[in-house]
Parts: sequence; structure tokens; C-alpha cells
Amino acid sequence: MSTFLLSLLFLLAIPAPQTANPNAADLCSIQGVVVKAGTSEPLRRVIVEAWLAGENLRSTSGTVTDALGRFELKGLDPGHYFLSAEHDGFVTRKYGQHNPQGTGAILTLSRGQTISNITMQLIPGAVIAGHVYDEDGEPVVRASVTTISYIYVNGQRELKRGQPVWTNDLGEFRIFGLFPGQYILQATHRINPSEYPRAERPDVQMYYPGVLDASRARPLTVRAGEEFVSTDIRLPPVTMVSVAGRILAGACGASARRGSVILNGQNSGTGFLTEILKAGPNAPGAFEIHNVVPDTYSLHAELDGEGNRCMARRILEIAGEDVEGIDLIPTAGIEIKGRLLIEGQAHSKLGSTWVGLSPRTADLFYGDTPVASVKQDQSFLLRNVFSGEYEINVGSLPENCFIESARLDGIDVLNPGLVANTST
Repeated sequence: MSTFLLSLLFLLAIPAPQTANPNAADLCSIQGVVVKAGTSEPLRRVIVEAWLAGENLRSTSGTVTDALGRFELKGLDPGHYFLSAEHDGFVTRKYGQHNPQGTGAILTLSRGQTISNITMQLIPGAVIAGHVYDEDGEPVVRASVTTISYIYVNGQRELKRGQPVWTNDLGEFRIFGLFPGQYILQATHRINPSEYPRAERPDVQMYYPGVLDASRARPLTVRAGEEFVSTDIRLPPVTMVSVAGRILAGACGASARRGSVILNGQNSGTGFLTEILKAGPNAPGAFEIHNVVPDTYSLHAELDGEGNRCMARRILEIAGEDVEGIDLIPTAGIEIKGRLLIEGQAHSKLGSTWVGLSPRTADLFYGDTPVASVKQDQSFLLRNVFSGEYEINVGSLPENCFIESARLDGIDVLNPGLVANTST
């Protein structure tokens, strides 16, 4: 098993002045007004909250705007805050937020300070409404409908799903309060169990106007306050196939006792999980997954042994026919040893600090991500790291510290990411 050395260096940030129990003269306030974006029309009965910024974001104070849209948040401790505003028919928004993923601006309050003349503009929410019909034109009852938008995380484009709504007895749905932008509409329909009796997950996901592949969906671009009220999704005929094969013991050898197979659609969004028992060398773990819709899939296999874990991964193209005879041979993960270094601090300051890796691509890994506690000698050991690109995460940091650098065998991996290779 290969072993690499990862070094993490922390720097101390200058702590902001804090008072454990400030007196009345030290307390702060925020004053402002909430208006409708584009018109400056004052909005009454808007819920405005102040959120204390930090590792555990929490609301500390709230109020409601008056008839002129004015608000005042009193009795705030000195510190760093976000402001949020919420009103029916409008997009819930943070002060200084410019897009749905934006975190908003931070307001810093010193002892006894009052920040006034804050103006928060609320955007009228957009609406997407319509029906879900089956292939015969009949309404689909209790189908789940949600919006999907593209966001960028660490330079990688990912799909973000909104809160689902369900169709009524007429197949109608209505999604409101949407931020202006472009959306893909997804409907999930639970198939008839009597028609597909062996279904591991008896539902099918489709996209507006009626396709199974998200890449072929027709995007909807909505503006502030705009309503799409005739957005009908018609379910296409669905061809279900089966996927079958074996997990061989591979590097796990005689220690392999049980395993699992995960099949995840890259375009349809459908996913399947099946467990394999007795997957040792004398009893290969056979698997069979039914009711799979055509798509490009990521196929993962895992074996767990006595303190050992192995994984195999491959891309599988599934058309309109059953796929059989797949052999998956999992390989063992690697170990990564590391050490935390804190400038100007003793190692006792580490407390419950931990180090972990999270995959940069969604199809990389579907088990527990590698996580390790930092020991008293500042060392840590990440086990069962498999091939792929990872981000480095550090939790429970010492107070007023931030990550300055992360190096693997002398190479910077903090921003580019850590690349693991089980074949070396």
C-alpha cells in the first residue's frame, strides 16, 4: 500500500475585539429600509434578521418592517453579521447578495456602533407552473417536480436542485419564489410496482418538455416576477433494462466479507444501490439491478474486509438492451500520512481538529470520505483513499487560524486539489 506525506500549515488571524458580557453602551444596532427592486416601493411586514457570521451561522435578532419599509435591529453584540429579508411573493435575499449562491455582505459592528441607511432590495419571485402527463395524456398524480440550476463549485459546474413540489389530482404543479435565472425542470414519477415488480427504486426521472436525458432538457429562463404557467411535462415511453455482473475479490482477497454496487446516471439522475453478501474469493459477489433506464452511468463496486476496503469504478453506457457479464475487480486504497503545523502555537492548541478529503467530482466516490483526527504529536493518517481528485477539508480549527498552505510530497495541493492514484 502506497503512503504519501501531506503537510498543512496554519497562520493565526488577528482576533476581532470581543467583550464577553458587553454593557448597554457597548450594544449595537442596524437601521434601514426594505424596498421592491427596480421601483423603490417600500415593503411592509418583511421579516429582517441579523445572522452572526462564523463557523456556526445563527440568527441573533429579528424584526418586521413598518408601513414605510423601515426596520431597526437593536441590542446586537459587537461582531460580524449577515442580514436577510423574507417576504411572501419575493425571493428571500441577503444584504449584498447578487446571485442565488452569493453569501451576501458582512456588516462589522464595533462597540456601541449604529449602522444606518441600509437599503435592502427584494426581487419579485418568478413562477413556473404547469402539468405532468403520462404517455397517454392522463394527469400524473403526486409526481415530484423541482427546478435544477447550474452552479460552480471550485471551478466545476454542478447541478443544484431546488425544493420539490408535488402534483395534485389534476397533475398540476406550481413552483414560486424563484430567483431570476435559467432552470431545468425535473419531474420524478413513481412507476407502477405491478408493471415493474422487481424494481429496486420504482421511479423514473424526466425533464421538460419530456426527455430522460438532462442534457437534452429545454432550459427555462425566468425574469423577476415572471410567470410560466403552461409548462407541461409529458412522460415519454420508458424502456427498462437489467444490469448484471460480479464483484471479484481483487486486492481484498480472503478478507472480503460483503460489498455493494452503486449505479448512478450521469444525465437522468437516477441511482441504484444493491448490497452483496459473502463476496469472498470462493463466493464471487453476483449482482443484478433491474428497471434501469438508458443513460451513461457511473458504476461503483465496494468490498469491505477486516480493516481493508477496496473499490472499483467504471463508466457504463446503457442503451435499450440488458447488460450482463460485468466483472468488477476492486483495488485497495492508499494511506496518506500528514502533519499540521501552526505558526507560533503549541500543538496542544489543536484540540479536536480533523482533516478530511472530499471528491471534486460527483461520480468519484459514494462511501464514507476519508477523515482522520489529528493526534497530540500533530500527525494524522488518512486511510482508504482511492484514485481521483480531492479537496482538503480541515474542521474544528484552533481559534483565529486559517489554512495557509497544503503540500503533498512538496507539491502545492491547497487550490489545485490533491490527486490520488492507487496504481502507484
